This record gives sequence, structure tokens and C-alpha cells, in this order.
Amino acid sequence: VVGDRRLNFIQSALVADKKNKVSAEISFAYEDKSTMSKIAGKFSGLLFGSKSEPPCDLYTINIVKFQKKDGEILRDTICTGSGCWVSHMEIDGKLMWRYDAPVPKDYEWIEGENNCLMSDSTRREDIMLLKIKDLEKAQKEKEKIEAR
Repeated sequence: VVGDRRLNFIQSALVADKKNKVSAEISFAYEDKSTMSKIAGKFSGLLFGSKSEPPCDLYTINIVKFQKKDGEILRDTICTGSGCWVSHMEIDGKLMWRYDAPVPKDYEWIEGENNCLMSDSTRREDIMLLKIKDLEKAQKEKEKIEAR
């Protein structure tokens, strides 16, 4: 595979735990702009000095607990955090994860390819064909995916 792989998250994602009535909203710093807006921004930056934009891999997180009181649903913020999805996460100022930190001793690591999500990109048919070096079939499968 030749080239760069780029993935930008737009707006926010919501992760909900209905059993415990807790949710986390993760908001990403990437701003989706049209090509013309990007060109105009670079041109005006050259003329008037550029404004620094936040890196697109930053995020903020807000974790809330829901409860019903007098028929009304109340949101109580449990904690907030931020980070960079390729390097670290902080919750209420405490570092929770860092890419180069050692794995805790009590962490149970599950070995094997079958332990990833069904939506994991390593399960794509074209990727599996590449692993066994069937380049022609891999290319055809890749083209099918791109045509969807």
C-alpha cells in the first residue's frame, strides 16, 4: 500500500452505559472545511499572518450521570477530560493513559486475532488476501469496497 492513511473524527461521539445511567460525550477538534475554504485560509494566512489551528487529533470528554427527579431527567457531570487520541488521556487532571506508559501488572492481555471487533479493518477481505500475498484478488476486493 502506497501513501498516507488519514482519519479525522468530525463533531462528537456518544458512548452510553444505560444500565448505570452514565454517558460520555467525546468531542473532536477537527473542523471539516471545504477545499475552497482551506485554500482561502492558506492564502489569507500568507497575506495577513496565519492563525494556528488545533491539531485534528485532540479531543475533550464529558462524562455525565443521568437521574430522574420529579419526572425530569437531570444531568450531573461526573468528570471531564481531554487528550490526544494517539498519545494520552487525562480525566480531571489525572493522566489515565499514555502511549509509552508500561502496561499495568494487573491488566489481562488477550492474545489472538479473534479478540478484535468484527468491524476492525484487519478483518477486511482485501487485507486478509494481502496477508496471503494474493495481490490480484486483494485489488479486486479493495475496488469493491471503494465502489460502495
